[in-house]
Amino acid sequence: MNTESIPQDRFSSFIGSAVAIKAMPMSAKHAKNAGATNVPDKYFEVGHAAYDPGAEGYLIEFFSGYRSWTPKSEFEAVYKLSETKVDRMKIELADLVERIKKVNDELYDVREHERTEDRCLCSQLRSMQGYADMLYSRIVAAVEGGVNNGTVV
Repeated sequence: MNTESIPQDRFSSFIGSAVAIKAMPMSAKHAKNAGATNVPDKYFEVGHAAYDPGAEGYLIEFFSGYRSWTPKSEFEAVYKLSETKVDRMKIELADLVERIKKVNDELYDVREHERTEDRCLCSQLRSMQGYADMLYSRIVAAVEGGVNNGTVV
């Protein structure tokens, strides 16, 4: 593998879109046997510092049928369980809370803003907080009501 140094300013920033996947816990060895094409060879090379055919991870299957494997810690840092409507609302609320924090930080940043920008940020923050409150109420109602996509909670 070519490991030439590339200056950091040559990279652009990207945000991935939410991709729905199917996944299950699976060791590196079993994932490779199940068709995951990207399991690193280091897990199977006796004598390599990372040798561990039983390394914990997840077999991932994308909508296209492509299968890959990701170590457990990396998978759990990126993906959240979304089996039910409540799971999806909780994910949405957590994302929204992070965005609210960013708007709040921007609003109270020490840099001076234009008055119009301040008014817009305040309005945006109120709308986002209202949306978060409503989403939280829906989650509580779904859980306390005992119904989650037609399944008793």
